[in-house]
Amino acid sequence: MKKLMIIWTSVLIFISCTLFLPVAEMNAKEILSLTIKDSYPGDTPDGFPSPGEKIALNITATFDFIPEEAYIVCDMEHIKIENPRTKFYLKIAGTLINTSFEPTILIEEDCPTDMQIPCMLIYKKDTIFDTLLFSIHTVAKFDSFYLDKKVNKTNSKIHLKVDVEATEGYLSGYSGILARIKDTDGRIIEGISLFDDGKHYDGEAGDGRFANSWWTPTRSNDYVVDLTLIDSTTNHSFIINQVAGFTTEDFTLTKPYLIVNDPYSNSPGNEEVETYKELMDSLKLDYDTWNVWFRGYPYYNECLFWGSQKVIIIWATRLGGTLKHSTVGKELIQSFLKRGGNLFLATPYLGNYIKDYGSEFDLYFYEDILCSEFQMRFTADDSLQTLGLRSPFTNQIIDTFNLTLSLPDSNRFVSFTDIIKPVRPAFPIANLLVREDSTYKIDTNHCFGLKLRREKHKIIYLSFNISEILPFNVRKDFFSESLRWISEETADSIIHQPIVKEDTDLVRLSNPYPNPFLSESTIPFVLHSPGYVNLIICDLTGRTVRYLIRSSLNVGHYYAVWDGKNEEGDNTAVGYYFIRLEMKTIDNVRGEEIEIVVSKKILKLRK
Repeated sequence: MKKLMIIWTSVLIFISCTLFLPVAEMNAKEILSLTIKDSYPGDTPDGFPSPGEKIALNITATFDFIPEEAYIVCDMEHIKIENPRTKFYLKIAGTLINTSFEPTILIEEDCPTDMQIPCMLIYKKDTIFDTLLFSIHTVAKFDSFYLDKKVNKTNSKIHLKVDVEATEGYLSGYSGILARIKDTDGRIIEGISLFDDGKHYDGEAGDGRFANSWWTPTRSNDYVVDLTLIDSTTNHSFIINQVAGFTTEDFTLTKPYLIVNDPYSNSPGNEEVETYKELMDSLKLDYDTWNVWFRGYPYYNECLFWGSQKVIIIWATRLGGTLKHSTVGKELIQSFLKRGGNLFLATPYLGNYIKDYGSEFDLYFYEDILCSEFQMRFTADDSLQTLGLRSPFTNQIIDTFNLTLSLPDSNRFVSFTDIIKPVRPAFPIANLLVREDSTYKIDTNHCFGLKLRREKHKIIYLSFNISEILPFNVRKDFFSESLRWISEETADSIIHQPIVKEDTDLVRLSNPYPNPFLSESTIPFVLHSPGYVNLIICDLTGRTVRYLIRSSLNVGHYYAVWDGKNEEGDNTAVGYYFIRLEMKTIDNVRGEEIEIVVSKKILKLRK
């Protein structure tokens, strides 16, 4: 685990002597700070200088003069210094601050621990020097943090545990660990000291397991844990922010759509979730959310149930999220789909990651479940290309947008988007458009999204973040079309409220005619009991398009005519719709009010 800009609040012992020149004003007035600026890949990420590490120091000082040059030396065995020299410059009037002096120090693996290392900061050819001290920490590193479980109840005891990996024959080197519990607004709820004393649910004393118990608040919420590692011997502390999260909130799926919030880093933040919420709200669709960072993955049986209920999962992430390296997550999605669930998945970098690091199961998931072949990575040089979005219904280009990606990685690329190739039965849904003269032609070799229909489920898979589709109305139209296609054959069982009773003795909704229709269609129905009737036209996402009847009706034969228009009098789009008849009446046997809901599908052919 890399830690950039790791702050070491160490004690500096300042000694200034003049060897040959007795001019006091030539000395450094004060060493302001010595910071461990960086540690290098493969080092122990504990925030302390330890044997086997290479670290970079950043030294800040205030002077009454401008040194011609300065360098750091150390005659201690086991300590090697790289890039020892530097130059200073005047930052503000009267003060010199060293920002470029960053000597690299290699601490050999057999360096003794719990000792102080003196280094000499020398100015002007050995005439003036300061002595700097830093301490070597016992070999150890933070390994993992975990709770009894990710989902806990309110006002209940939970155990917080930290594992510290230590070299054989050494203690951990930490005198204590402090866990700070925060809510999602950043407010500190409580600080809990963790101990390695064999008394606080941590196992045996000195085994590197720090632990303690904590009672959760009575209010349901999501919580974040920060850790402070403490070494009283060397007077250091090191903070790891957002090391874990958990929740005390219950979860019940009540809506036909579920947004899975899958952050791509070790923090709960995920911008893509807000993008999907904005889209769902603009389409007036109801949804539940599941945060993987706080809750962990859903249980296997939950996914099977959701699949059987034809739920549509919208998996919201960047850079593949935890899904890219989690076998558990892929298995859950696979089980969900086999049971009949439907999936809208946008995971940039997923194919690239699986190609480089994936297992045999990862490749099976990518190639056989998503029906995709990874071709290459879409790089920064390509980031202003034009993409065409296809309609899932007609396969025709419905709109275009420029793919402008802006998320840099450590290699300064700004895109993690994959260029993919659909494998049958998948079809492309987002293609690269190549401009020739004044026209665009579709590049059939470069695909950035696909649709996939199987016997029990449907998938739309994008290899880029949906937030990159601009402007918003293009993004909204494409997302709406995608959800309509996904729910076309499953909406009967997921969108509407559960049918309380379907009693053909009390009400009968006959088939509309003509169906399909061009200009209008007649909808006949029969009531065998008086009651209050709503006759509604719904689209495939469950939204009400048109109220045809809202009235109390007596026993009799009725019909309504739909002219294909919505409540505002505008023509609706071509496609499937649902006729929904809701009736509230009295059950003559039990004398109770009951609700009856029946529906039929209708196809409109012309706008």
